[in-house]
Amino acid sequence: MASSVDMGGFDAYFEHAIAQMSPSGRRKMQNAIGKYLRTANRKRMTAQTDPDGGSWEKRKGTGSSSGRMFKKLRTNGHLKLRHQSNGLKIGWFGRVGSIARIHHFGLSERLQYGTAKYAARELIGITAADTEAIRSIIIEHLAL
Repeated sequence: MASSVDMGGFDAYFEHAIAQMSPSGRRKMQNAIGKYLRTANRKRMTAQTDPDGGSWEKRKGTGSSSGRMFKKLRTNGHLKLRHQSNGLKIGWFGRVGSIARIHHFGLSERLQYGTAKYAARELIGITAADTEAIRSIIIEHLAL
């Protein structure tokens, strides 16, 4: 499961200026954006809040929080950055990605003892503050 932000949503100036950047400059900028978003989403997961500020639903049966459940998902080893020719993907990939997708969207999963339905817990996303921070990172890298 990876989060995708369309950079085309930014001003036309940004689109043109980013297209004029060298590939290494664009990659450095993408790394800075990715690191920022990874940190911001990690903090939200630790606080157990959605990007819109709402709290996650408590785990069924235990009444406890979901913090321990997503502890490994927050690490850099699992929450990865992947560069592509047209952008950057941040998220979980492979088996970890399918587990994250189930919890992010609140899907059902077949287990040995039956089927489990999970509450939706938006693990990754972008807020208005994140969008402004991304703009600042882009401007900073265009000035270099």
